[in-house]
Amino acid sequence: MMTDVKRWMKLRNAYNKSVSSRPPKPVPVVPSPAPR
Repeated sequence: MMTDVKRWMKLRNAYNKSVSSRPPKPVPVVPSPAPR
């Protein structure tokens, strides 16, 4: 079980690094309607 947790942590660390390396993008891809 601990090995699974370590593997998951490693995957998460790599994912976080790759995400933080690229410029931030707005989460909602679809533009929201303009407020009236």
